[in-house]
Amino acid sequence: MIFKKDFRKLLYFATLAFSLSIQSATDKPYNVLFIIADDLNDYVNGLGGHPQSKTPNLDKFAKTGVSFTNAFANAGWCAPSRASLHTGIAPWHSGLAMKRVSKHKGLKNNFTLSDYFKKNNYYSIGTGKTEHGVEHKNWTKHYYGPLYGPFWKNEDDSVGAHPNVKSPFADRGRVDGSFGILEAAPEKGLGEKAHWVSGPAEGSKMGTVWSKNINAKTEYDPKRGYMTPDKVNADLVKGWLEGKGDELKAPFYLNLGFVRPHTPMHAEQKHFDHFPIEDVQLTVGQLETIKHFKPLDDYSKLEKPYKKVHELYASYGDLTTAFKLYNQAYLASVHAADENIGRVLDALEKSKYKDNTIVIITSDHGWHNGEHFQIGKNSTWEESCRIPLLIRVPDLAKAGAKCEVPVSLIDIYPTLVDLCKLKGKTAKKGGPSLSGHSLKPLLVNPEKAEWTGDDIAVTAIMKQWFSDKQQQTMSVEDIVEKSLKYSMRSKQYRFVYVSPEEMYLYDLIKDPIEKYDLAQKPEYQEVISKFKSKLKKMKGGKSNFVSI
Repeated sequence: MIFKKDFRKLLYFATLAFSLSIQSATDKPYNVLFIIADDLNDYVNGLGGHPQSKTPNLDKFAKTGVSFTNAFANAGWCAPSRASLHTGIAPWHSGLAMKRVSKHKGLKNNFTLSDYFKKNNYYSIGTGKTEHGVEHKNWTKHYYGPLYGPFWKNEDDSVGAHPNVKSPFADRGRVDGSFGILEAAPEKGLGEKAHWVSGPAEGSKMGTVWSKNINAKTEYDPKRGYMTPDKVNADLVKGWLEGKGDELKAPFYLNLGFVRPHTPMHAEQKHFDHFPIEDVQLTVGQLETIKHFKPLDDYSKLEKPYKKVHELYASYGDLTTAFKLYNQAYLASVHAADENIGRVLDALEKSKYKDNTIVIITSDHGWHNGEHFQIGKNSTWEESCRIPLLIRVPDLAKAGAKCEVPVSLIDIYPTLVDLCKLKGKTAKKGGPSLSGHSLKPLLVNPEKAEWTGDDIAVTAIMKQWFSDKQQQTMSVEDIVEKSLKYSMRSKQYRFVYVSPEEMYLYDLIKDPIEKYDLAQKPEYQEVISKFKSKLKKMKGGKSNFVSI
């Protein structure tokens, strides 16, 4: 009898200890690994942007989480898109933030994600192109800023386009005028002083591409190739996850920003080898541009995205050749970004953080590679607005699932608040409340969840530029009304609102490259009315948007 009593007592305490360990694991706060690429459009496997896309690491990761196949940016340009993402505030509630959040009239009272996590006792750490204008006070620690190189430095110390790029396109300079294979330039024998540089020299402030001080030579490792800024940042985070140094403390919010495939589209030979130039295909949208393209003798007055297409034509003599070269460089840059993402994910999988870390992978907006006669961003079309968005939440998100519900970047902030059970207001007095909705229901049940969000996603596009100085004298409502137009996306349609006199409607199921505007057809007026009603509701009382 004594033995039986002791055994029952032992079994009771063992069961209690096991239950407490399960409860402790459940109550343990999530870590967050948030990876963002720059200018990454839908040239990702599973999204169909290009038939030859190769993103094996993103493909592998997609099998472990939820892929949002109708995800969209909320602004068409780096700075306002990232400001909106990191504050959770839509541009139609704040205006477009072109510089630091703390200096922007519509956002200065809102806490960025890094700051909000820090206020919730998270170790908030970042490196690379995270925010557009990093404010270090909002982080526990932020390492490198956005370094866009490698750039080609000539014998005369000038920094310009890859020497293989032809003019007049190359005349656009070291960023937008450059693409090509890193190993190809030194083989041209351009002098002992000519080499690749990645950013500010050692000891100087880690600034951006616009800094004149870009003298730091891009190191070449015989085993690993060129140590690009993206590769350096991937190494840094990989080391943290492997326990090297003491930089990572749980719970952590870790934001890693890669620059590629943003211009200059420079990548190593091994990435270009996946896309032999003779095999590179053009998209339907690019073929449509070629079909209707009419060269101009004087294209100097065209807007920048259209001017670039004419510069490519003038440089290479025909658009087919030019688009194939440009496509190859973009595809190679995407492949390079995927490789770096994969190295970080592999390190996470082998780490002690694997089973308790939320992983988000996305982009700030898309990119045109010649579709609709444009090279660039900040357009109302699919190429500029659509982005990849993949999310994994251990023991919660449905592995390998796809969600077709239209969502956007402003939904990430409330999702993390929800999943990580963050406490406190997301803004000081005077700051607007979060614009998006938690994606948690869609992560649990991607096909049938009841979601508090709308059935549309909205991208705000700049239609008129106002400098920061001009904005200081304007109300937020006035900035919004005068500077923005809208691209609204449902599962089937895209509605573009510029003004009461200028609206467009496209059926992307029947017309995926958006050739045929349906806005003037009587049978689609009800569809347009619903979009206009949603736009008016979306803007709410924060604007005098009475013209709709």
